[in-house]
Amino acid sequence: MAAGPRQPSSAHGGRAGRPVEWCASVTRLRSESGQALLLVVGLAAVLMLGTLVLAGFGQALGGKARHQRGADLAAVSAARSMQADYPRLFEAAILENGVPNPRHLSGDHFLARARAAAVRAGPRNRVRVRARDVSFPPGFAPTRVSVRVRGDVQVRVAGSRRGEALRRVVVR
Repeated sequence: MAAGPRQPSSAHGGRAGRPVEWCASVTRLRSESGQALLLVVGLAAVLMLGTLVLAGFGQALGGKARHQRGADLAAVSAARSMQADYPRLFEAAILENGVPNPRHLSGDHFLARARAAAVRAGPRNRVRVRARDVSFPPGFAPTRVSVRVRGDVQVRVAGSRRGEALRRVVVR
């Protein structure tokens, strides 16, 4: 016997008494069309979450860079003050006629002027520099300076219960 097209076996036109519409819906559920869409939507969600995380890291690193730049510029201000005042350290303290030399600068005053220059430069660069955060190596007439700054950076964090939130990140 030759196999021909299958004929419906019931009066409703379906197999074994089931309607044709039911068979078509089962066939659609079993088909693989549209399954890649779930993968693409999931991948898009992961990429968006990754972007938000990287944006948060970028904000934190940007804030740290701003503080680093402020510390560097404060140190440069102190170094310029030291460079300008360095020859004054070697001026005679008293002139030949017995009058104190106004050009002479003591070692402590030399460091105090450099420290003050660094402290003044901090706010101009949006960082807070305290006098105790400016240090010099030991010895007479140092030519190096170190400046420490501390502060915090506001970082937007997504995914909290209330949407976006601001979090503080401490920078040293």
